[in-house]
Amino acid sequence: MPSLVWQAAEQTPKVCYRVVETSHPINNEDFMGKTVRMPKASRMILRFDPLSHLETGDFLSISVGNFDANGKLKDKHSKKVLWKAGRHDVARSGWPGIDAPGIVVEGECFQVSLERLMSLRYGDETVYGYRIIAEAELPPDAVPDMQKQLAGRAGTAGSSASSASAESSASTFVCASILSEAQH
Repeated sequence: MPSLVWQAAEQTPKVCYRVVETSHPINNEDFMGKTVRMPKASRMILRFDPLSHLETGDFLSISVGNFDANGKLKDKHSKKVLWKAGRHDVARSGWPGIDAPGIVVEGECFQVSLERLMSLRYGDETVYGYRIIAEAELPPDAVPDMQKQLAGRAGTAGSSASSASAESSASTFVCASILSEAQH
């Protein structure tokens, strides 16, 4: 029978969450796509917030591939769409992680793309957008790496208003220690 074993806090794996979201309501910058990294993650589970909402003609996709540090695809043949849905698809099947199983991303990186097929008329109300919670179990040494990554982005994000907005809405990490099980 497995038993719980105490480990020093600095040696225990960390369960980390990263929140990736649009502005609420969505704006033009939200259609640029976001590449999300959780350094040293071997796998992530993506779940949507129940308030996530798309407008008719909006399509949201989650992809993996060989992305560089700037979020550009290094090899166009490496991109694989894991999930893509529009408003009617979500109404029928539900949001992953709420009404359906979460999306499993193998690796430390994924890309979120929001597309709008039709433009809104003047005065049309835009919708809430999306919020995704990415969860990963990471080795203890990965947390300082993530903090450095965020600090570096905060220092360089001020170079352009759009990148500052995108980074501030896509860069929240929360980590906690977990207990590991050991066999006797």
